[in-house]
Amino acid sequence: MLEMIDLVVENPTEENKNTFLTSLNALEHSMLASAEDFPRKSQEYFQMRTQAFSIRPECARMLLRKWVAKFGSTDECPLKYEDTLNIPFRQIKL
Repeated sequence: MLEMIDLVVENPTEENKNTFLTSLNALEHSMLASAEDFPRKSQEYFQMRTQAFSIRPECARMLLRKWVAKFGSTDECPLKYEDTLNIPFRQIKL
C-alpha cells in the first residue's frame, strides 16, 4: 500500500485515486475473508479482523500526512479525516 500512497501523492489523477481506493477496499475485504479460515472466537480470528478494520485508518493517516505536506490542504484527497477514526460496527464492503 505504501507504493500506492506514494503514487497517488505524486500523480493524483482520478484513475490513480480510484485504483488506490479499489485496492484498499479489496485488501480490507480479503483480510476479513481470510479471518473466516480460523475458528470463530479464536485469537487468530480476532487478530485478523482487527487488522482488517485498522488498515484504512493507517493508510488514511499516511496518505493525509503526505498529501498535506505536498499540497497544503486535504482538498481533492481520496481519503478524509473521518477515515482515520475508529468507527464501531463499521462494515467493510467490497
